[in-house]
Amino acid sequence: MTQETDDAMPCIDLMNFEDPQFEEGKYVLTSPRSLEACSRLGVKPVDLLYKPLAEFQEELLPQDVPLRTIYNIYDEHEHNRERKLALCREERIRIMEGEKGTTSGKPTVTKSKKTPSAVPKTQTRRSKLASKRSQSAENLGSGSLQRQRTAWATSVGHDRITNDEINQRVKDLHNESMKLRSELLSRKEARATSKSSNKKTRPATARTSTRKKTNISRSYSASDLSLAGTSMLSRSGTADARPITSSRLKKVLKNEAKNAPITPTDEKILELMYMKGEGEKMEARERQLREIQWERQKQEAEAIRLAGEMRRRRMLAEENRIQKLKKCEAELQHKAEEQRLQEKQEQLLNETSRRWRTRYLTVQKTQALKSIEKVEKEQLKKRIQENNVRALEAEEEEMKELVRQKQGRQILTAAQKKEAKLLEESMRVMMNNRSERRNFEDRWNSLLKDTQESIDLLLESMNAKDQKHKSKYEQLQQRRENEITLNRLDREKRALQAKLSQQQHENEMEEWRDNIMSSREIAERHATETLAETIERKARKAHEERVRKEKEQQKNIKKIHQEISQWKKSQESLIQLKDKKSDLIQQEKELTIQQSRHVAASGQKLRDSLRNKLGGETFDKMAMKAEMYNKFEMGNTFFSAEKNTSHVKLH
Repeated sequence: MTQETDDAMPCIDLMNFEDPQFEEGKYVLTSPRSLEACSRLGVKPVDLLYKPLAEFQEELLPQDVPLRTIYNIYDEHEHNRERKLALCREERIRIMEGEKGTTSGKPTVTKSKKTPSAVPKTQTRRSKLASKRSQSAENLGSGSLQRQRTAWATSVGHDRITNDEINQRVKDLHNESMKLRSELLSRKEARATSKSSNKKTRPATARTSTRKKTNISRSYSASDLSLAGTSMLSRSGTADARPITSSRLKKVLKNEAKNAPITPTDEKILELMYMKGEGEKMEARERQLREIQWERQKQEAEAIRLAGEMRRRRMLAEENRIQKLKKCEAELQHKAEEQRLQEKQEQLLNETSRRWRTRYLTVQKTQALKSIEKVEKEQLKKRIQENNVRALEAEEEEMKELVRQKQGRQILTAAQKKEAKLLEESMRVMMNNRSERRNFEDRWNSLLKDTQESIDLLLESMNAKDQKHKSKYEQLQQRRENEITLNRLDREKRALQAKLSQQQHENEMEEWRDNIMSSREIAERHATETLAETIERKARKAHEERVRKEKEQQKNIKKIHQEISQWKKSQESLIQLKDKKSDLIQQEKELTIQQSRHVAASGQKLRDSLRNKLGGETFDKMAMKAEMYNKFEMGNTFFSAEKNTSHVKLH
């Protein structure tokens, strides 16, 4: 079952999770130790993934965030990510060391032949861990500084250091260190073989003293200490005191070295002190040269940074100029649009006024024509009435004349009477007709009078309406002119306010830029000084530690090679006895371990089967639970190892 799980799920830890083959994977981390380290530090595995600068630009540029702010956010995010990654890797190393310590914590009988080095394993492990930590800190500091220097893309003139280049550099340094180590070991072996003939002529006291010291430094078990006597811890006597034999010490100590007998150990101590003093002088000279070189490099970097800063400022000035040009063009377009709208409104007003004027002239012409027609009708009516009056008067005169003629005659006959009767009848009819005509004329005159009065009233109403329309038109025109004036004043006011606000915003932005530049320069200067001091201190400390370890190792190796032959003869029987005892103990231990492993495996198998039957938690569920804990901000507390226990077994 564990084999199937290993085949289905790739092993992704903190060292290889950034490989391209895991980019399309479902999980960020699958290694139990890596997940345990992340859970102890409260770090989400997703936060350890690299997020490129393009994604920050795609997310923040639509929100009108400046490029400088985006670069600062990217630098801070990358710095935090690398810091979390370094801490998680160190925690993973601690977990691995803890597991090794628990497995190797039982007392075992080790063979002395297999441990030629006199330096304890814990010391070497700590030194390696310290070197790794210092290397990771240096990489972290240099990476952050390089990223801060290249925060403005390629404008500063620096190239970004990728992870591949860093890994390649680490590999090259490792290969060089391995080559130097192999050369050093070969030289030491050759030196040991060449000096093997001189070991027999060494004094017995020196051999016993060195044997005691090597036994003390090489004893790792209680049996060795029980076999060693108390004389091992005592200092060497003064029986082997002699004058100084070293020519270098004689040159340095001229008068003091004449009558000063010392032991070989003290002489070696003096030689070491002399060598240390010479080494410190050399280191001081080298340090001075490095400081000069560092100052030169610092000046070059400062010149490059200033050139990049000037280039960036020119780019910002060019961007500001382009923005001002765009703003001027927009203002010109806005003014042209306003002028076009104003001209259009004036054109509409002129067209409306022309229409009203045309209509007014038409009404005036109509009124004039109507008045002329009225006058003509009145004159025609007056002439007709005068003609009718004259005709009626003439007819009346004729009738009166006829009546007088008829009355003057005598009516003698019946025919004349009848004629008179007919004449009277005709006269009566004529008088009736005349009265009807007069009535008709009176009615006609009254009708004409009423019509004329209605026409006069209509003309008066039309004139009143015309005056009313004219006043309304004048009021409307005045209102429109007032609205246009108010709109123009409002636009001018808004434009002035916008200009003032824009100027204030530009002043604030300029002040903010100056503050940011000053703070950035101070931070960069402080970071550069701190980094230089840290690098120098670490380099000096590492050099001193390396020189001390090399001297100590050379001394120990020399002692071991000088005493190894006699030590083999004197300890052969003891080693054989220890080997037998250790074999028996090892067999018993292996048997016990096999039994305990068998019992643990059977118990684990039973627990796994029971957990599968009851629907227990799997690795995916526990990873999801850890992700949920981190999502609900519960990852700040350290979880126990039981919550993240994986079912994937490491072989």
